[in-house]
Amino acid sequence: MKKILIIGAGAMGSAFSIPCAENNNDVTIMGSVLEDDFISSIKSNKNLHPSLNVILPKNIKIEKFSAIVDRDLDLIVVAVSSRTGTIIANKNIKEAQKIQNFIQTEYYKCEISDDIEGIEISSAIKNLYSMLIGGSQGLSNPAASKEIQEKYFLNTAASLIHRSISEMVEIVNSYSGKTESVYGLAGLGDIYVSVSGGRNSQMGKYLGQGYLYKEAKEKFMKNTTVEGAQLAFDIGPKLMAKFDKRKFPLLFSILECICENKKLQIDW
Repeated sequence: MKKILIIGAGAMGSAFSIPCAENNNDVTIMGSVLEDDFISSIKSNKNLHPSLNVILPKNIKIEKFSAIVDRDLDLIVVAVSSRTGTIIANKNIKEAQKIQNFIQTEYYKCEISDDIEGIEISSAIKNLYSMLIGGSQGLSNPAASKEIQEKYFLNTAASLIHRSISEMVEIVNSYSGKTESVYGLAGLGDIYVSVSGGRNSQMGKYLGQGYLYKEAKEKFMKNTTVEGAQLAFDIGPKLMAKFDKRKFPLLFSILECICENKKLQIDW
């Protein structure tokens, strides 16, 4: 039995707790500093998680955030996203295998990698490209009617996905990450999830329709965290200073759109 602390009581953290508990581990979910009311709601409703609409197992402990953490832990998980599989990166591949062994179940699969740089960068920058791909409907033919755009935008989306992955490979390689990580769960896999219905692609849809970022955020997603936009503000200036716009047209298109509040346009 391993002692596992999951920080974050959202859909990902709570879903992740279930296979951990089913593998006979001692599991605690600790809410973030913003989730005290959320934790109280779960506990007062017999462990019913409102986002998952499932009752969490009784052997999973659910607690409010505390700055004091038990030092006798085997694993601390910061829960930030969701999927039915995950990838564990550690420079020591044997340590990654240990974590894989006490998390993985028949329905929750864990891959392992020693490419920390590639995994971290892929999982981050995919948020930027997901917004861009989300705008493919409007970008496919700005002059066409909405009906025509909805019918024929998939070719544009396919082209954007292909070119996004190509740019991601170059970015990851420039930071000593491995190409294979971009084509795995942290890159291509995560882009698929995000584009299929995530908040990044939803923002991208509005940007593709011609809205400026600030206008779209205020009008449609005022109280919603858009990870790609926040990432653009955090690292956009550094990326634009490091890379050549001519070689990374997609990257610069979305960064200028968000950071400089420009209309989303791509130099095809």
